[in-house]
Amino acid sequence: MRFLVLGSLAFGLITAVSRQVAADAPFEPFASTPDHVVSMTEAIGGGKERTRIVTHHGEWSRVENEQQDGRRSTQYFKRDEGTTVRIYGGPNEISSISVTRGPERLSLYDREPRKRGDQQTFLGESCTIWTMARTYDPGARHPPIERTSCVTDDGIELWYVIGGGGYMHGATATRLERRTVAAAEAQPPRDLLTLGWWKGDDQQQGASATSPDFETVMERAGQETQKFTRTFRQHEGWLSTEDIHGATRSAFTLEHAGRRLTLRYKADDKGEPKELILSSAPPLDPAQVLIPMTPQALDRYETILGHVCRWFNMTPGMMDAGLSSCRTYDGISLKDVHWRRGGRTTFTAVRFTRRPIALNEVLPPAELLAPKTWGLPD
Repeated sequence: MRFLVLGSLAFGLITAVSRQVAADAPFEPFASTPDHVVSMTEAIGGGKERTRIVTHHGEWSRVENEQQDGRRSTQYFKRDEGTTVRIYGGPNEISSISVTRGPERLSLYDREPRKRGDQQTFLGESCTIWTMARTYDPGARHPPIERTSCVTDDGIELWYVIGGGGYMHGATATRLERRTVAAAEAQPPRDLLTLGWWKGDDQQQGASATSPDFETVMERAGQETQKFTRTFRQHEGWLSTEDIHGATRSAFTLEHAGRRLTLRYKADDKGEPKELILSSAPPLDPAQVLIPMTPQALDRYETILGHVCRWFNMTPGMMDAGLSSCRTYDGISLKDVHWRRGGRTTFTAVRFTRRPIALNEVLPPAELLAPKTWGLPD
């Protein structure tokens, strides 16, 4: 139980950091931008730099970043923010993939492009200065931040700067190639959503007495117009969680705590696919665990569906939010209370069975990994 909680916290931290260091999409104001490759030097703060290579063809742009320590990231941007793909890893392996449909943006930014009209000559090219993002209502809490780009007449970005409020970030072209670019150079890999890299050869740890196969269906308490169910299934260390709101799948998670693998899917407010993240973390070093999160047993018991469970505080020491769970003798939750400032949400089991669970029962539904679901090339 301890490692499941720690795994979720670590995944959240990895995702947050990834968002912060993610490459910015190239600004392309014209739909007819020709094929090109731009090599750039990008300032990433702290006096550090990395290479940035933008490869463009049709409606896709690929941005490749590599730092001196060997870490790398590759982003794919579909025109008009249709789809964004981000791949992170070391020199020879992938550590995470995220796929997002629609805009990745904070509401405090106005992203209406505005042509300033200033002209420059850069790398022998004439370019016009645009602003394509700026802070809404800047003030003490939201200092003015603006993204400025210099773009050629046919739509190729030669430099950009994001600055304001003491923050400065940007990239400058060192070489521009107008050449034919093959679709495969700019588009995401066609096998992007296969699970081979993530799941490996499926050399699984065997089942143990503390990790039995089971299926639990919970319902969320409260007056709602649509029923909200949460289904857990476990198979030899693999644990899947599926949320169904009404008739729509709103979220799906698959985790293997021992192998530190996590897959997360979520839908938007309309039930349409919004984001898919696959993460593979390195083995856990006990010396580096900074937040011990051993569940605290409470002197409270309950009987649910004929099974006695004991209550645990799953997040002892947390102040603003947490989880309490009523668990069977072998660690299976029959009731969860998620609490936070301003309210709490309770899920209670309405069906529970210990039975052999096949691997394909915990794997994500096929449509979640279909390229067309995410606007990717087939």
